[in-house]
Amino acid sequence: MTRNPWKEFPVGAWKPTMGFWADRIKVSRVATLPHVLRQLEVGGRLENFTRVRDKLTGGFRGQYRFNDSDVYKTLEGVAYHLALEPDDRLEQQADAIVDIVAAAQQSDGYLFTWNQLGDREQRWTDMNSRQLPRPQGRSLRLPGSADDGRSRLLP
Repeated sequence: MTRNPWKEFPVGAWKPTMGFWADRIKVSRVATLPHVLRQLEVGGRLENFTRVRDKLTGGFRGQYRFNDSDVYKTLEGVAYHLALEPDDRLEQQADAIVDIVAAAQQSDGYLFTWNQLGDREQRWTDMNSRQLPRPQGRSLRLPGSADDGRSRLLP
């Protein structure tokens, strides 16, 4: 059995203070994150979740049915930044998005705005289109937040 010589660093265990990585992280925090958060609004990604939350049908915004993943990946990026450097305003933005996403999730755990706004009978019929099952009672947790008591238990 070959041993893996690589060691994994916990999120937040390393914080670059100068040089290449510090510069890239700063650009990401001050330019990329605000831009991506705006694009969730402009591109209708958050509106899809809001429409599902409000029990509306039709009106899916976006060209691709996997648009939901943009919201999840943005939250992941925000979480990594928060693990490196707390920011109350950024955390509030993330919390607001999580609230919208959680409210859109159906009681059986289903969450895929393309079908929820369109043909609701198509649930679980095309697992290649990101209709991912999520066990009920699983918490939504940001990286680095395991012990802060702020994770949320989704239905």
